[in-house]
Amino acid sequence: VSLRMIGRKGRETGWIPLEQMQRHKFEPGKVETFSLQEADIGDLEVVEIQHDGDTEADSWFLEDVTIEIPTKGKVFYFQCREWLSKHHG
Repeated sequence: VSLRMIGRKGRETGWIPLEQMQRHKFEPGKVETFSLQEADIGDLEVVEIQHDGDTEADSWFLEDVTIEIPTKGKVFYFQCREWLSKHHG
């Protein structure tokens, strides 16, 4: 699973792989938390998520994404409520 963020300054991050060591990732009903350090791209306008799962077992439903930027005291919320899947939705 990878994430890309696009900001108001007309800049964006590259695709950032989301990894967690020694944990099951993206299980149903779970909230996943990641810490990232990226260059300032301004207030976030778009968050894109992708994954490389090809089978129906790799499908998952993404409720929402919340990005917190503690150094700026800002929180950005993106509602998705869509399947990330080639087999659903």
